[in-house]
Order: sequence, then C-alpha cells, then structure tokens
Amino acid sequence: MPTQQEQFDTALKGLTPDERATYTKANPSVNVGGVNQSLNGSTGGYQAITSESLQPQSPMKLPTPTPLTGAVGLQGAIEQGTASYTASRDEEKRLAEQNAALKAKETDMTTSKQSLMDKILGRESKTALEDTTYSETVDPARKELDDINSQILASQRAQQNEIKSIERETMSEGQKAVVERDINRKYISEQADLAVIQYARQNNYARAKEIADRKIAVVLEKDAQDIELLKFAYEENKEAFNKDETRQYNEMITEKERAHEENKTAMKTLSDTKLDLLKSASEQSAPNSILQAIQSAETPEQALIAAGKFGGDILEKELKRAQIDKAVADAKEALNGKSDVKLTSGQQAALGYANRVADANKIINDIGGNFTGLGSIVGGMIPNTLKTSERQQFEQAQRNFINAVLRRESGAAVSPDEFDSARKQYFPQPGDQTEVLEQKQLNRERTLENLLREGGQDVDTPVQQTVVTIGKQKVLSGTIIQNASGQKARVNPDGTVTPI
Repeated sequence: MPTQQEQFDTALKGLTPDERATYTKANPSVNVGGVNQSLNGSTGGYQAITSESLQPQSPMKLPTPTPLTGAVGLQGAIEQGTASYTASRDEEKRLAEQNAALKAKETDMTTSKQSLMDKILGRESKTALEDTTYSETVDPARKELDDINSQILASQRAQQNEIKSIERETMSEGQKAVVERDINRKYISEQADLAVIQYARQNNYARAKEIADRKIAVVLEKDAQDIELLKFAYEENKEAFNKDETRQYNEMITEKERAHEENKTAMKTLSDTKLDLLKSASEQSAPNSILQAIQSAETPEQALIAAGKFGGDILEKELKRAQIDKAVADAKEALNGKSDVKLTSGQQAALGYANRVADANKIINDIGGNFTGLGSIVGGMIPNTLKTSERQQFEQAQRNFINAVLRRESGAAVSPDEFDSARKQYFPQPGDQTEVLEQKQLNRERTLENLLREGGQDVDTPVQQTVVTIGKQKVLSGTIIQNASGQKARVNPDGTVTPI
C-alpha cells in the first residue's frame, strides 16, 4: 500500500509548477516531489532559527485516498465472462462427442443403404450436407469466439507474469503497489476491449455496453479522485491562502473538472459509436481483424473508416447528424446577426426553439443512458435537494426540450399529462432496451430537424464528407475538432480547418 506521502505526490503530478507552488503554500512542511518547501520559497539545506520558526505549526491536513476499486471490479467481471465461456465450450464439446457416439450407433444400420442410394442417384449425402453447412456457418463463428477468448486468457497470463516480476525488483512496498496498479490498468484496458468484442460476437450488446462503460469509469477514476483530493486539501487548509491564491486555486479545480467532463463525454461518444459499429459488423459476420480495428480506434471517424463496408447505415446516420450540427451552428450565427441571412419573425422564433432543443438533446445523448436502470425509478421520486447533479441536469434538459416543442406547437402552457406523454415519447425510461433508446433519439433528431427547416436552415442537402489527414490522424471532413485550449474548428474537405 503506498504511503500517504507517495499517494499525495501522485495526486500532484498533473499540476503545473505554478499550481504546485500555490497548493504547497498552504503548509511549509509538506514534501512535494521529495523537496521540502518553506514559506519563503527556499528549498532544502539549513534554515536560520528565528522566533517565528520556533512557533509550533499545524500540520497540513491531507486526505487519505480511498483505494481505486474500479479496475478490480472490471477485471472480476472479465474473468467471470472468460471462465463462463470456457466452461460452456467444454460442456459443448463433451455433449458433441456424446451425441456423435450415439449418432454413429444409430446410423450404422442405415449408412450402407443410404450411401448406395446416394451413389445411384448421384446426390450428396445428407450427412455431408450437414457437415458442410456447419463448417461454413457455425464453425467459423465459433473459431472467432474461441480466438477472442484465447487472447483474453493470454493477456491475463501476461498480466500475472509481469506482476510477479516486480517482486524481484528493489523498491518499497508503496512503490511496488503503484507499479502493480499501473500494470493492472494497462492489461485490464486491453482485456476490456477484447471482452466487448466477445460479447458483441455473442449478440449480448447490453453486456458489451456495460463492460465498455465500466472501462471508461476505470480510465477516469484516478483523475476524479485527484480532483476530490485537491478539493479536500483546499477546504481543510484554505486559511493559509490569500484572496488571489484562493481564486487561482479554485480556477485550477474548475478547469480540471471541465476537462474531466469533456474527456468523459468524448470517451462516451467514441465508445457508443464503436459499439454500434461492432453490432453492425458482427451481424454481418465480419472477421475479428475488423472488430479489433474498430475497437482500437481512437476517434469515431477512425472507427467508421475501420468498419468500412461492415458499417451498415452507421455512416449514413453520422452524416445526417453532421448535417444537423452544421444547421444548428448556422442557426446560431443567423440569430446572432453574424450571417447575411435575413430571418422573418417566424423563422427567428423557430430557430430560438431549435437552439433550446439542440442544447437539451446534447445533454440527453450524453447522460440519458444512465437513467434506464430500475433503480432510476426511485431516483426520480426523491426530493430535488437529494438528487445528483447529473439527474438534475437530465430532468432540466427534458423540461427544456418538451416546453420548446409543445409551446411551439400549441402556444399554450404544457399540461402535466402532455408533459408526461412527451417525456415517455422522447426520453430514456427505466427498462428501455437499446432499440427503443435508438428510436427515441431519432424522434428527438427529427423534431430538431423540423424546427431547423421551419427556421429556413438547409437540413436536406447532404454534407459531403471525405477522409482527410489532420496531424497524424485520419478524420472525416465536416468533423468538429478541438485543441488543448478549447478552440473548435470544422474540418474542410481539402484538409484545412475553419474556426467556429
């Protein structure tokens, strides 16, 4: 188990030198990166003894980080899946051998006669036809599944061997724990990708999505904990900060939270796109090489390119969504007077509603899937003060969407019955299956599309997309990209970008 100092140092690795200085100003005795920091900024060496230095100082109150358990839970789920698959395959083989022996006994008496008739009539025997059908359909699918299962087991063995190797290294127990944690995270990420493919191969998309979502939680778990550590340390030691340092510290935490949420949203979008493509490719019996290329993609565009002909209508859907995104961006410019388009009062009203619907739809797409479990029923009934911020955001997005749509249609206040009916029509509900969630998403997109069309926006001309290279990555033209500073731009077909 890492010492408290080792855990604290790890939490501060992501800070810039200025941020570290602001943070450690709270206490002169904390060791950061092995260097003892003093209030006046001097480091190491002997310090002059003064009356002030002889005064007792309150030690800095540091939080005790809770163990990161997400990786352990995910690994257990993956191991359970591989063990279950291996056991089922062993049982299938046993039963197949048993059935083959029984069948051989039953057919001994008729084989000679049947073979003679087949030869006389010049036809292929029934048994040969059955064997051919099996070898062309079931057998290849089983081989693909067996291959994925073997890769997961091989990764688990490599993980254990690497963990055993650090026992021979000369390092503290705390250092070994940190190294072991990093090894586990590396291999579990690899195994999770394979497990998602394995479940997709078996048409168990709910389980595949569960593993994919848990992988995201594991990847982001450390960042989330670091943010909580920084918040705790500030609250416990804020009397040591002056006003300017307090402002800088809070801005730092706010920026880290913003980056964390953006990263979470981007990972969720990528994961969902890949799962859609895996479903399409699996249903078309695509080889493992295609599925693994999809799952290893680092952007939705790369995943679409990897899927190729096995992408089905996923690319068409993505193109349509890109078309709507462009129309929404154009609508915002028109409403803000940044375009040459002159809007009528009716068009202005329609685009105003369209903007509200677009903003609400983005939130629903990002977090709506979190409210389909049966436990969400209870979550919706508790007082608002006890609801999570995510649930409050989800419910506010529903209100914004419904009020915009129904007020546009009737011009009157929305009744409780109308609101409840629209909520069930457009938004995820406890128990909704994947197909229902997809249909509701299409309903929301069509509603937005109609409002944009009423506002005079072009939502019918297809967005022409080509594959272009930005930096070292291949992306589709029309894609919105963002740099580290948060600046956004749309990729043009010729490879240039237009800031937005």
